Amino acid sequence: MIMLFAALLVFTLVGGLVIISPEFMEQILGYEVGFTDYLRIAWLSASKGVIGGVLGSSFDSEEDIRRVTRGQRERQRITEPEETDEGSA
Repeated sequence: MIMLFAALLVFTLVGGLVIISPEFMEQILGYEVGFTDYLRIAWLSASKGVIGGVLGSSFDSEEDIRRVTRGQRERQRITEPEETDEGSA
């Protein structure tokens, strides 16, 4: 398990180094960035990914996943019977 997390961390770190330019990070953060800033972003991203994976894998059924991921309006649309316009031909 630790090796998988380490692999995810390295993969995320390399991706961050390739995709996020130091100039952009400096502009957003307001100070000169270094390797540790990229490492912190990778650590946070990998940790959130693992937590999301654990939570996602703990659902019992596809219905549970739909219930959690759909918004209030979507739930209302599905559960309320469709109203028909009786006045039209």
